[in-house]
Amino acid sequence: MTPTILVTSASNKVQLVKSLTHYGNVYGVKVITSDISVDAAALYFSHDHILLPKLNSPEYISTLTKLCQKKSIRYILPTRDGDLEFFTKHYTLFLDKNIVLLMSPPKTIEICTNKHLFRKFCDDNNLPIPGKITDISRSFRPCVAKLAKSSASAGVFIVQSKKDLDILLSRCSASELTFEELISAKEYSIDAFHDNNGNLVGSVTRERIKVVNGESSISQVVDAPLLSELARNLSKLIPFRGHITIQAFMDANSIYLIEVNPRFGGASNLSIQAGLASTERLMASIVGDTETLYRENELKIGLKMLRYSEDLFLNA
Repeated sequence: MTPTILVTSASNKVQLVKSLTHYGNVYGVKVITSDISVDAAALYFSHDHILLPKLNSPEYISTLTKLCQKKSIRYILPTRDGDLEFFTKHYTLFLDKNIVLLMSPPKTIEICTNKHLFRKFCDDNNLPIPGKITDISRSFRPCVAKLAKSSASAGVFIVQSKKDLDILLSRCSASELTFEELISAKEYSIDAFHDNNGNLVGSVTRERIKVVNGESSISQVVDAPLLSELARNLSKLIPFRGHITIQAFMDANSIYLIEVNPRFGGASNLSIQAGLASTERLMASIVGDTETLYRENELKIGLKMLRYSEDLFLNA
């Protein structure tokens, strides 16, 4: 039977879906995309697509499991934080149905999708993170305020003045927020791929040259041994599976770990093209091609990615 993988929340992740579908063709794996809207562009770049209710719909689980049975879907790849949290809550349900969730273990998802838990994890393991501010109301200084849950730039606030702080505290309780030092340094993403046993297979560091709404619009692959070491250290401290995206700042003296997204990032295609080959490795792991999974690729240091929109035309 042809292995079949469902990619959830396809949205506009066209390059990711294109790459998955390409390697699906290479390895004989069928790629099905899903979304809540027929107008999600990435739906039209896979072998097949389906529409699903919203995650908070009472019909979501029953609809999804019936479609998995009908379409012989054996693997599910969540691509959004909300999806990761949902499948974490229902992890055993899908395992009982012999459906493999292509994501990190539930405890890892729980830590990485909650900024307050993530900070505690970093503190407990002496990881380099921005300093915490506990007396912001008494002694103001520019800072970053974070809700426990956020996505892209939503839920993270740059507080430049006392007026900004007063406005923020009129909308959120101080107890809901964590305040950290505002770091002024270059921003980087480290894309990393792990096998099913949590072993780090490879990583690529890219400088986030221009960021729009929390995602890189211009990125470039760089050689940054200290950030590669950070990825290795994280893989020893917490179990990851598949592709993850690490966010960090780095200046001449220090590294500041900001967050880990245990999924493909918006600009991860640069790292994939630069030699990380996460989509190829993912398909290789599904069919048991260990040679490709662990192959050491030469990285394309200096490769730059300029992201742009493209029109898709559909007949009504």
